[in-house]
Amino acid sequence: MFHSRLRWQPPSPNFSHEGFRQNDNRCPLLTESERLLMSDIHRQRHTYDDHIKLRHLRIIAAIERHKGISAAAAALGVSPAAVSKAVSEVEAKAIARFKIRHPRARVQMIDGVLANLLVDLRAGKFDLVVGRMIPEMLSLDLEGLPLLNDCYVAVTSRHIEGGEDLTDWRQALDLLWCLPPAGTPVTDAFAAFVANHNLPYPERLVETRSMHFIYALMKEMPLCALVPASLVESWQKQISVRKTALPLDLPLKPLGLIWSKRLATSPAAAAFRNVVAELAGEIAGKGATPE
Repeated sequence: MFHSRLRWQPPSPNFSHEGFRQNDNRCPLLTESERLLMSDIHRQRHTYDDHIKLRHLRIIAAIERHKGISAAAAALGVSPAAVSKAVSEVEAKAIARFKIRHPRARVQMIDGVLANLLVDLRAGKFDLVVGRMIPEMLSLDLEGLPLLNDCYVAVTSRHIEGGEDLTDWRQALDLLWCLPPAGTPVTDAFAAFVANHNLPYPERLVETRSMHFIYALMKEMPLCALVPASLVESWQKQISVRKTALPLDLPLKPLGLIWSKRLATSPAAAAFRNVVAELAGEIAGKGATPE
């Protein structure tokens, strides 16, 4: 038999069967089974027994889940690789959908280097991280949800005459390049690519992790760079970059949403992760990133 020291109060007759209302903001939180359960409580509210009290507890738990999401923030670390157009669109759609469902919850997005973001994720400073799912960096305590793999292409700024006709890597590598520092996934993959083809690594080099700074430099000076393919079209329109004909195949790991298996997930982070999982399923079903 179920026993409780709580004082039981039947649900209000005005309590909506189709969702909760809090401060006049509709919050559709209940599953279909929970809605049926609440209807059952209304029907039997004058004859409460221990079994009905147990059902009432489940309704209260649903309310508490909403309170947890409303009061909390989902802290999201974003690595430089995740600023590509395709990934940014997924993030934006996820945040928009999350805020519709949980308007009072906060989403904090903080840029950082993936290695440092994962350290902070393990320490509980972040709930989730968006970055490349590199097995050696995830080890056994982190897991993730792959979102997409945005390939990279070689581009030149408008200041380089005939940049779009470049086909010879040896000629291209004599030019000035802007690349992320060694140790980042894209640069390490590019270093392996040139080594495998017996080519020299660029000596004339500017290093930055910031895609925004690469954009600014390409606007002002003769420069070659590796950028996500999803950015090329917009950069061509905005600053007249030229996509080269240089063959390039970098075996990069997919970008994904990463979380800790060891630490408890906050209600807000769990809700956000569910939204991202929904979007990932929709993208997989369409076979492409949604427009």
